[in-house]
Amino acid sequence: MPEPKKWMRLDNAAKIFPAVKRRDWSNVFRLSATLTQPIDPLLLQEAVRLVAPRFPSMLVSLHRGLFWYYLEQVPEPPRVRPDSSCPLVHMTSRELETCALRVLYFRNRIAVEFFHSITDGNGGLVFLKTLTAAYVSLRDGISIPPEEGVLDWHMPPDPAGGKDSFLKVGRSGFHEPPGGKCFPDSGGPGQGWFAFHLTVATVSSEALRTLAKAHGVTITAFLAARECCKPLWSSAPGGSHRWAKVTIPVDLRRLFESRTLRNFA
Repeated sequence: MPEPKKWMRLDNAAKIFPAVKRRDWSNVFRLSATLTQPIDPLLLQEAVRLVAPRFPSMLVSLHRGLFWYYLEQVPEPPRVRPDSSCPLVHMTSRELETCALRVLYFRNRIAVEFFHSITDGNGGLVFLKTLTAAYVSLRDGISIPPEEGVLDWHMPPDPAGGKDSFLKVGRSGFHEPPGGKCFPDSGGPGQGWFAFHLTVATVSSEALRTLAKAHGVTITAFLAARECCKPLWSSAPGGSHRWAKVTIPVDLRRLFESRTLRNFA
C-alpha cells in the first residue's frame, strides 16, 4: 500500500496568510544568493533533491479543508525554473496546491520564493543557505561544514524544526505602542500599502551600520524609517506631526531558544 501523505496544521502566524491572500497581496517573500559563476540548472535540481528531506515543513503544498487550511508534504521536490522578469509573481491557489515555494535561477543567481504560511525570513534564509551550500558542494566537489545557518543535509530532519513555537510563548506582556492616531498611507491607483515596488541598491554594510548606530537605531529600524516613513511625511498636505507606525517582524528564536523553521517572528 502507498504510504499515507503527511500533513500538518498551520502555525499560529501562518493562519492569516491564506485568508487574506489575493492577486494584489500574495504574501510571498523572496531570498536570493548571487554566486560567481552561471548556475547549472541540472546541478541546482540535484541540490534541491538532496536538501528536500531536511526541510519537511517547507516542501509542502497548501490545501483548504472543511474548516481550516492545512499543509501537506509534496511527494517530489519542486522543479527549478528560470527566473522571470518580475519577482514575487502571485502564487495561484493551483500552484500552492502543488508546492508553496519556488526555486528559481538567473545567470549566477539562485532565488527562492516562499508563501509566508510555510516559514518566515529566518527559516527561509536557512533553506537558501543550505541549498546554496549543497549546490556549491556538488559543483566544486568540496565539503561545506554545517554552520552559520547551513544545515547538514545528510542528516534526518530535526523534529524541533517543525514545531509551532508560538504555542509555548502565548500572548503575555503584549502592549500596544504609544503614539495615538497614526498617519494613513492612502496612496492612489497603483499606490498605497498593497502596491508592489522594487528597490535595488548596493551599499557598504559597514557604512550602513555606522550610519544606523549614529542615529541610535538598528539597521532594520533605520531602513524602515528611511524607506517607509519619509514618503509619508513628504506627501502629507501641509506636513504632519502624527505618528507613522510601521510593523516590522522580529525574529523570536534567540529570545525563546527555538530551532523552529516555521514562522516565529
